[in-house]
Amino acid sequence: MRSAVAQAILTSIMCVSIFSFCSCYTVRPADLPGRYTVKPKWGTAELLLLEGGRLEEVVTDSSGRHTTIGTWRLLPGGSLERKPCFVFDYDGLRGKLESCSGKAHRYSDGHFGIGLDPDFEFAYEK
Repeated sequence: MRSAVAQAILTSIMCVSIFSFCSCYTVRPADLPGRYTVKPKWGTAELLLLEGGRLEEVVTDSSGRHTTIGTWRLLPGGSLERKPCFVFDYDGLRGKLESCSGKAHRYSDGHFGIGLDPDFEFAYEK
């Protein structure tokens, strides 16, 4: 039988491992304002979230600078909704949509991310 100390140490190690793997914490609307960027091989994209739910999104690629101004809100479940929004991926700008949403994350090191794909491999970060 394991001692209580050994069991406590094992439990602590497991908890730290799980938090390191997940590396995300709860996000509140007040956490989100700021400048987010992503720099794919084809250009840059910046998302400026302002207090009060306003946003500016700027995508620069070989065809020029594309800007949209709109609104944002944090949805139940932690997704950030942007209206309107640009759609882009690893290969380039795909267009503009009326609405987009992506999971908002706060990492253990304190920085924030907004997912641009379901697997959170491509994200705005601040």
